Amino acid sequence: MIRIIFVKEERCFLLEEMLNVEASFGDLGDASLVQSKLPKELKKRTAIVTEDGPAGYEE
Repeated sequence: MIRIIFVKEERCFLLEEMLNVEASFGDLGDASLVQSKLPKELKKRTAIVTEDGPAGYEE
């Protein structure tokens, strides 16, 4: 389990560095290819339930 987390963090770090390199090339680099491979940041939402029913979500 710890190994999987380390690999994901390492992959993310390498992709961010690759994005920086592509961006430094200007028009020659294609940063959109690397951008699509970066992991998406997700916000965890939990439902707020009151006596009257669902009241919304909190992040």
